[in-house]
Amino acid sequence: MRRMPVIAVVLTACVLLVASGVRAAETPAAQTETKTVADKPQPPADPNVLAAIGEYQISRDEVVRRYMELIGPYDGLDVERARALTVRDVALELVAERAMTLDARKAGALNDEMIRTAMADFRGRRLVNLLIGDYIQGKVTVTEEEVQAAMKANPRLDETAARVTLQSAKSRQVMDMYYQQVYERVKAKKITENFPKAARIHMRLLLQPKIERAMQFVMVRQVQEELTQAEKDMVLATFEGGKFTLLDMFNALTNIAPPRRPEDLNTPEGIERFVDQGLRLPVLVVEAEAKGYDKNPELLAQIKQQEDMRLLGKAKMDMYQAVAEPNDSQIDAYFAAHKDDFRVGEKVKIDQIWLDTRAAADAVRADLDAGKDFEQVKQRDSINKESQPFDTYRSAEGIFGEPIFAADPNTVVGPIKGLFSGNSVKWRIVKVMEKDAGDPPTLDDQTRNRVKWKLWAERRVEAFDKAKADLLARYDYTLYEDRLAAIRPLDVP
Repeated sequence: MRRMPVIAVVLTACVLLVASGVRAAETPAAQTETKTVADKPQPPADPNVLAAIGEYQISRDEVVRRYMELIGPYDGLDVERARALTVRDVALELVAERAMTLDARKAGALNDEMIRTAMADFRGRRLVNLLIGDYIQGKVTVTEEEVQAAMKANPRLDETAARVTLQSAKSRQVMDMYYQQVYERVKAKKITENFPKAARIHMRLLLQPKIERAMQFVMVRQVQEELTQAEKDMVLATFEGGKFTLLDMFNALTNIAPPRRPEDLNTPEGIERFVDQGLRLPVLVVEAEAKGYDKNPELLAQIKQQEDMRLLGKAKMDMYQAVAEPNDSQIDAYFAAHKDDFRVGEKVKIDQIWLDTRAAADAVRADLDAGKDFEQVKQRDSINKESQPFDTYRSAEGIFGEPIFAADPNTVVGPIKGLFSGNSVKWRIVKVMEKDAGDPPTLDDQTRNRVKWKLWAERRVEAFDKAKADLLARYDYTLYEDRLAAIRPLDVP
């Protein structure tokens, strides 16, 4: 059974409340739907473009991928709502998300400290990757003799692993020499007199946090909220074209998983070692910019895409945080009205024969009805002969589970559709072997938590739906209706 994290359920659920009727009445049979009624644009030459808003075009692949995510099984899926979902609904959701991104960009959300820091790191790493990739080109060679010697020295290495190990080691040597040249050229200088103070600040965040936490390590939120601006701006190193501040140091530190962080940052010497390591990225970024890599069109497109993703994430989270957490009386009332949704342990044991086409599935069903053995037919015809009987749950079957859970034990169901390998729709014949109705739900602590999150998710869905209606009313957008109508992801031969 595939189970998604609660926050993933909340986020994906937010696009299930669709507003297919919000604008449909305006142009029921039109080639396009747009807020600008006159002079409707012709569809782009690219047949994969299904919708457009501002600078964005929404592709067929994106719409189909989102659609399959939304109708796929996960805990908390509203089956009826998912079954009613259309490709057009999904296109409207994606249009609204683009509008939300445009709003966030206009509002200056790129200046948010978390986004600004993350984007600086994203841009810097990709700039340096471009620089390094070009610089080491042709400078690293590994001979057959070296490969054989490495394999002899370490018998666990095969030829490929030995060659990769040697190439990596030589590449590091080349880059270390190059970095030293750049370091000297930009006149990098460490401000060592600030290192003792940096060590004390690190110890303060580590041992005297203002935010209670279960584990002892410096958190991103501490860096944002517990450092004064003067502390953030404290310079630990300078170089032509930039500087490395205490904020830069902590941003680099929080990018490292806690178990791998240095343990000596309580000393000036430990701070110096970390500064030496942290300086490599900004110094090489200056070199990459000097060589014009910051103008690379592919890099600029990657940066824009990453900005859009983070802007949309922040806009959604800001909206969700404004939704009040359900109180106890609301949880009690919701549970009383939806008890069956919280039944524990309901499951069905099934075996399956997967087929590529409806005709093949009909032929298999005819053989089974004529008395052929299920396992023998599976081994003869199934496209997944290795599958074994297993327990399945409503949350694992999604919109395709109703016939299975309605069937009696020792009966055969099908042909019906199902999600094959989680991402494609195939035909199947299902043998229902056993059924367990589960236990009647009781409002214990675990169930209360489930109820709270489900109710909270529904309220966040409502908040998103209201925001979506506002966005679609304020922005000009176009849906290419004929193209959308032609896409039927659940249709299989």
